[in-house]
Parts: sequence; C-alpha cells; structure tokens
Amino acid sequence: MTTKTKHPIQLGDPIEHCAIVVAPLFPRSDPRAQYLTLDQAVALGFTVTEVDAAGSVPELLAHNPLDASVLLYDGEELIGAKQNRILNVTVLVTAASETVADDMPFLVDSISRTGSGGTRPGLTALE
Repeated sequence: MTTKTKHPIQLGDPIEHCAIVVAPLFPRSDPRAQYLTLDQAVALGFTVTEVDAAGSVPELLAHNPLDASVLLYDGEELIGAKQNRILNVTVLVTAASETVADDMPFLVDSISRTGSGGTRPGLTALE
C-alpha cells in the first residue's frame, strides 16, 4: 500500500506486530546534501585550530569562510595543533562562520603531542 499525496514524503507499506504498526516514510525526490566534507573544505580554506596559544583539549576554533556548511563526522581524526583529536560526535559548521567548539567530546591521541615548544599549523583530516 502506498499513499499518493502532494506532500514531499511518501508513506510506505505498514508493518504490524503485537498491536504496534510502523510505516516507513520515503522522500518523493532525491535528497541532496548541502554540505562539504572536511577534506573538501580544507582545500578551499576551512580551518580548525586551537582557540589560543595555550590550547585546551575540549576547545577548538572552526573558521569557515565558505558559502557552504562543513560536516565533521563522528570518528574523524583532526591532526595537528598541540595534539590530535578524534571527534566523538558529528558536527555541522555553518557557512561563513567562526565557531568555538567547547566542551566537545574528543578522544585525544596523547602520543602525538608536540610538547610545549610550539604548534603545528591548523588541523586537517586523516587520509
């Protein structure tokens, strides 16, 4: 059974089990992603850096000068700055914005710390 309406969502065939009915919803048109990945965005000028020279594990500064949003995936490794970090949540950085990501759940690669002497320029995606 498929219901046809003028809405952008189409109701699929319902499934019933133990007095519970679930019906899937399908888009009528192909959805289009309106974002760039980190690898795509870095090549165009997107940067993620420490907030300041001291650095802080749960804080990063995302600078997006682009006209498109950038999607940072859960599990993506950000390499550089004082230490590498692995995102523990998916983040969408809006277009033309500068955002301080504070109290984000990062996993930290403590082996790759550069020490107190300096920072590596920017953060990039792991290839």
